[in-house]
Amino acid sequence: MNLTYLADKYGSDKGSRKHRYTELYHMLFQPFIDRPITFMEMGLLIGGPEHGITAARETKDLPSIRVWLEYFSKAQIIGLDISDFSWFQHERFSFKRCDMDLRENIAAATQDLNDLDIIIDDASH
Repeated sequence: MNLTYLADKYGSDKGSRKHRYTELYHMLFQPFIDRPITFMEMGLLIGGPEHGITAARETKDLPSIRVWLEYFSKAQIIGLDISDFSWFQHERFSFKRCDMDLRENIAAATQDLNDLDIIIDDASH
């Protein structure tokens, strides 16, 4: 399973077209590919309030979540974002809406979650 290929396939900025994070992620995450892990990504789409785009923006795709669902065949995937992605339905995906500017908000949004195996913070920075 080639993580960079998947990122490019789904249009994620983590692949070869922009940041190339997938080259490192693949080395780190490959041992978890077929394990029943819990994976969380914070920040689900390029843009948002940090770029002058309203949190109420219309969201139409989740490129990186599609990548993770295919890459981690047995993982439960959790997404956190300030914008609404609750429309995306998949048996292994759950969404929590959260303004991550304050740690308290993150703690409140994740308080009911069990232990997480992998967390990627791709929110505003």
